Amino acid sequence: MWRLLQFPLCPFSRKVRFTLAVKGLTVELVPALPWEKSPELLALNPAGQTPVLELDGLAIADSAAICDYFEETVTRTPLSVAATASTLCPAKILMPRFLKDFSSSVEISSSSSGTMRGNISTMVTSTP
Repeated sequence: MWRLLQFPLCPFSRKVRFTLAVKGLTVELVPALPWEKSPELLALNPAGQTPVLELDGLAIADSAAICDYFEETVTRTPLSVAATASTLCPAKILMPRFLKDFSSSVEISSSSSGTMRGNISTMVTSTP
């Protein structure tokens, strides 16, 4: 069974979990705290970032690579209506910017007891 090393508040991990849910795939969710740089996480992704998908020694790091892998290998519920280079280019340009902006809106703080909590800062939304 696929294992997804992920951090629940990480927008990149959320993107992968969403893709898996839409495609109807089941994976084992393994909590990983990227700032702790656990030996298991570093063995699968030397950058120590989440998410990382792992199965039998094959590791795929980076949310875009993981989502692309499942889009190309799982034909049910395609996420791209017209998957051509010219139609996907605008989305591939905008997605990293969205994820970067969204990621910066999530703050992580730890208490002295070692428990973690996430705080979503106020996000600016535009009204039509």
